[in-house]
Amino acid sequence: MELKLTRTQSPTIAVIGTLTVDGEFNCYTLENAAVLIPAGRYEVTLYESPHAGHIVPLLNGVPGRDHIEIHCGNVPTDSKGCILVGTEHTDSSLLASRLAFDNLLPKIVQASTSGEPVYVTIA
Repeated sequence: MELKLTRTQSPTIAVIGTLTVDGEFNCYTLENAAVLIPAGRYEVTLYESPHAGHIVPLLNGVPGRDHIEIHCGNVPTDSKGCILVGTEHTDSSLLASRLAFDNLLPKIVQASTSGEPVYVTIA
């Protein structure tokens, strides 16, 4: 499975992007501009997050960083370097984050449990 995060708007606090799954639009993303993930391709695994209290996708091999999750959140301060997801966005926030996460996670779980590697490319 191939995820692709394309950053589309770069305000000073929040960076908005789109996330595709195998080439099809899935949701919008938000990253805290102060702690952006370096562009690159990263393996994604599943992780029982103590922060979120449930399983989340985890990016592996991010240079100089660890525990980079894809999780729910609406504003830049909800992220300390992770990727937030939502179904809609403003210039500096996401909406319906739980809905977007609940749509994305089963796709990643299905691929992972079937033995298919999951990667995200950040551009």
